[in-house]
Formats: sequence, C-alpha cells, structure tokens
Amino acid sequence: MKINYIDKYFNFFFIKLYKFKTIFKVLIKNTVASYLWLSFIILFPLLIPLFVFTQITEINDADNYPYVIFLLSGYLTFSVSLSTFNYTSRSLYIFRKKYFLNTNNPLEIFEYVYRINLVYFFVNILLLYISLKFYNIFILDFSIKIFSLALISSYFFGKALTLFFAMFIVLFRDFRFLGRITVGILYLCSSIPYVYKGENYFLMMFTKYNPLSIFAESFRYSLFLNHNDFNLNLLYFYSLLSFTFYFLILIFFKKKIYLIYSI
Repeated sequence: MKINYIDKYFNFFFIKLYKFKTIFKVLIKNTVASYLWLSFIILFPLLIPLFVFTQITEINDADNYPYVIFLLSGYLTFSVSLSTFNYTSRSLYIFRKKYFLNTNNPLEIFEYVYRINLVYFFVNILLLYISLKFYNIFILDFSIKIFSLALISSYFFGKALTLFFAMFIVLFRDFRFLGRITVGILYLCSSIPYVYKGENYFLMMFTKYNPLSIFAESFRYSLFLNHNDFNLNLLYFYSLLSFTFYFLILIFFKKKIYLIYSI
C-alpha cells in the first residue's frame, strides 16, 4: 500500500496547528532550520521595510525619532491584525476540504490560527523595547487607555477583514490573491512605514484616514504623547467601526455557513 507522505504531513500539520498550545512544536518539528526558520518568518516582514527605508531611501529618522522606533511603534497595529492574513484567510477553505475531522465548527479553526497574530505582536513589542533601550529613549508618559483601545480595535479590524476574505476564498479560491493585494495596499498606503509628504490629495487623504494609519498613530501617541494632530475622537469612531464591521461579518457568516459548506 502506497502512502502519500505529503498529504499525511499536511493533514497532521493543520490538525495540530489549530491547537494553539502546540503551534511552535508543529512549526519547527522535523525541519532543518528549526528555530532559525521560525525566527525568519516572524522577523522577515519587519526586516524588509527597515532595509528599504533606511538603506535605499536613506531615511534615518521620522517624526523626531529614529526610523526603527517609528516603524516598530506603528507596526504594532499590523502585527496584531494582519500579519498572518495569508494563513488565516485559508483556514475555512482547508476546513471545507475535511482536513479537520475532530471539530464541527470552522470558526474554531479560524480563531486558533488568527491568534498567531498575538505571537507576532509580542515579538514586535520585544523588538521595540530593545530598540528603545539601544537609543536610550524613555517612555515618560504612557497612556494605557489609548494603547489598549488601539490594540483591541486593530485586532478586531484585522479579524473582520480576514474573515470576510476567508468566506469568499471558500467559494472562489483565487479570491485569496485579491485579499493579499488589499492588505498590501492598506499597509503601503498607511503611516506605518513612512510619513507621506507628497502632493497627491487623494493619496494623502487615503493615507491619513486609512484604518491602519489611525491605529498606528494611536499606538505612537500612547507611547510618546507627542502628536499635535492626534484626534482621540477619530480613534473612538474607527474603533466603533471595527467592532461593527466584525460583528456584521460574523452574523453574515453564521447565516450563510450552511450555504457555503454545502456547495
């Protein structure tokens, strides 16, 4: 009897992956690079913009802080919301293909995979702390209220957007490419990697009112409290929109779930 070891390992990987407590063991098991590979997939999204914007465009500082501090403080919103989009958005599709035989709730799989964002977030926090120590920058005024609101809002915004695309990927597999393009545009047209100083009015307004920009600036304000143009009411408004967006997507999914999985 011939055994397809690729399918066997694939099934084993995703069945184990949804159990959050075993995620690290699954990722590094039977791999040559082991912890080196795990470190690479976590640090890679941060290392690329650091190299591009410091070595190629030669940005040494931004917003009165070293660029690495600027990037890491703004990247907090992306790391906790959309850093695992490519994996999480496919979780419902994988469930439909019967890779998960020990659960009847596809959202359970989605939840476990999406929580990997928290791993990226804590790594981001650690890198930011190390960078602050390196540059001898001290956080004198820390707003736990704004930081928590930005964190929770970012988390639910990313969750809603990922679940939205995950539903359609079940029906149209190629929809995942549109999702990746959307996430890329949201990231590049935000204040996370740079401060836009161009003259294009549309791009300026899109960058300014991009949800990722609002949450990124909120994180920066909560840490340094030096943004003169920070608008707390705008953060409240976007937080409300994020929660509403998530619950609407959740209600829609639960109503259409039998239609989706019966096709």
